[in-house]
Amino acid sequence: MRVGDATDPVELCRFETRRQEEGLAALLEDPEVARHLLVSFSREQGLAGNAPRFRRNFTQTWEQLGFGGLLIQRRGGAAPLGFVALKQHVRDGMPEPGAFEIYFAVLRAEWGRGIASRALSAFLTELMLRLRPGSVHACLDPDRSPAARRVLEKQRFGFEREVELDAYAGPSLARGSIDLELWRLRAAGAGEETLAQAAYRIGQLSAAARLAPGEAIDELDAALGEGGLAERLGVASAREIARRGLAAGARCPRYAVYRRLPGRSGSF
Repeated sequence: MRVGDATDPVELCRFETRRQEEGLAALLEDPEVARHLLVSFSREQGLAGNAPRFRRNFTQTWEQLGFGGLLIQRRGGAAPLGFVALKQHVRDGMPEPGAFEIYFAVLRAEWGRGIASRALSAFLTELMLRLRPGSVHACLDPDRSPAARRVLEKQRFGFEREVELDAYAGPSLARGSIDLELWRLRAAGAGEETLAQAAYRIGQLSAAARLAPGEAIDELDAALGEGGLAERLGVASAREIARRGLAAGARCPRYAVYRRLPGRSGSF
């Protein structure tokens, strides 16, 4: 499915090969891409080790729905530039009949080139033809993911409601996403900004992950020591940034749900 133009021949394709899996692993290992994801991250495997799970999820969605996740690739290229994926939308803890949810990611080197917008537009067109959904949604933190919000708005997504993360994510998904943030703190190059981002996200997700009081602080302190970040920033300074971020995130334990608005024809 072509989504580029003559000067940038980009297409959407099925996730089918080991080489694609290896390429996706490189995308997932970028901490700046990873910080926008809500995923069941495995500490033992790392994000690269989760690429096979992404492939299984894409395959299962195609088998169950007849349509599902697609990789973004340049024509003739082996490594994915990103992906657009699909799942059933959940409301009040239950799948909503006829409602679907999209999520996407693009390599940092490709940000700002319009690839996400073109890929999402083509994906949505195919989704409408194949599944004729009653509604299409996306869920994100719009303040921390402004570029993704703008991509959605270009495709006629508008704010619908806020959702508490403990109802949306569930303990397993929230726990995996906290582990992802702790992984980011141990990564080479992590600094003050990464620490503030990670602590805020952990504060948001702590209730959903059902962390015991003090557990988030203990895990953050351990990650700061293991990755050397506390030493680079100074122990007292690192701990102060971490605690401020945790408190701020705990005050905002929610995401925004966006819904695609009808076009002129009345269709989504």
